[in-house]
Parts: sequence; C-alpha cells; structure tokens
Amino acid sequence: MIVMAVFVLGVVALLPRPAARERVSVDVGRTAQQIAADKGWPLATADLGDAWHPTSVSFAPDSNGVPTWLIGYHHRPGDDQYVVLSQTRPGDGLDAGRLATWLDRQTRQGQPDGESTIAGTRWQRRSVDITSGGTVHARRSLVITDNTAPAGLATVISGDVDYPTLEQVAAALRTTPAQPTPSAPASPTSGSATPSPTSAPGTDSPTPSGLRSASAWATPAER
Repeated sequence: MIVMAVFVLGVVALLPRPAARERVSVDVGRTAQQIAADKGWPLATADLGDAWHPTSVSFAPDSNGVPTWLIGYHHRPGDDQYVVLSQTRPGDGLDAGRLATWLDRQTRQGQPDGESTIAGTRWQRRSVDITSGGTVHARRSLVITDNTAPAGLATVISGDVDYPTLEQVAAALRTTPAQPTPSAPASPTSGSATPSPTSAPGTDSPTPSGLRSASAWATPAER
C-alpha cells in the first residue's frame, strides 16, 4: 500500500501543471480618449511595452467624492507585480485639504521618503509598511502635485514594488490631449472680428501652455 501511494504521488508530480492564466488586458487608450473628449481631462497612461499590461481602468468619484482616474498594471509573466496609476485635477472644488486626503488614500498613508528625479522632474517618494496575513511589506509611491505634473494633474504611482520599478512607470507616462469644445459659429456682423480663444472644457480661461513640460510629458503625437 505504501509503495502504491509513493508511485501515485510520483506520477502526479510528473504531470504538467496548467499554465497560470494571465489577467485580461483592457483598452486604457480608448477610455482615456473618451474621457478627454467628454470631460476635458488630459489623462495619463503608461507606455510600458509588453513587460506590463493594463488590467483595470476607471474614472469615478472616490469615497470622498473626488473624481479619480485609475489604471492598474500587472507585470508579465505571471502577473506577479501590480502598480496603480491614479490622477485627479486640483481645483474644481478640490482644495488643498481634500487633495491631501486624496493623496493619503492613494498612498495608503505613505510618509515622505526622499525624492526621485525622472526626465528632470522631481517626484516625492512615500512609503508605508503594511501588514497582511501576518506578513509585513512596503507600499511605495511616487507623488507629484505641482505644475510640473503630467498636464497639471496630481499624479500618484503606487505599488508593493521598489522605487526603480515605479520610476520606470513614471518615465513611460504619456498624456492624452483634451479635446477643445468646438466654438459656436459667430453671428454675422459688419467688418471682421478676432475669434476668442477656445477654453478647455470645465475651465473659464484657455488652458495655460505651461502646465506640462513638453519633454517630460509628451503626447503620442509629439513623440
């Protein structure tokens, strides 16, 4: 009986294991374009090649009512690592206090941990130790909120990974240009008039050109 049991276990050990199923990828580019057209938000996506693939995307208010763009990326092969890109737009009722609360939520209450410089732009590092299932692991984040952020949007890249991995994602960010609202046809008048500049949707004035560094946050068309 013991010999038979050993033989069966040996056969089972030699059987091929089914390959782990990779999570389904989602089309974040099309989603970003739709939101850019509908809401006027020039959202970021990460062009990471085949090493990472987007597995989730959403644009919705968080539990505090802050509109938030979220993309989850899994690492290939095996989907063994996961990072999250999140963005929101300061202003539009999002004051400094609510923004600070949003950052705490996105970084899991991460504390300042130095800086990273990517393409000449400084990002704040944040880190926090999280206990899950009796295991302690570090949750690290890169944060940028000033006018050097992608298209002026507060941006967080976060995950249970090291800082070089987060920096790789930050370096791969590309913004989707917001689509301007078409101007209404001018009513016939005598003489000529200079058309007023088109404002970005949701703003009271034309979008400032200085909100985005062309070298660091180029749109696909500019690259």
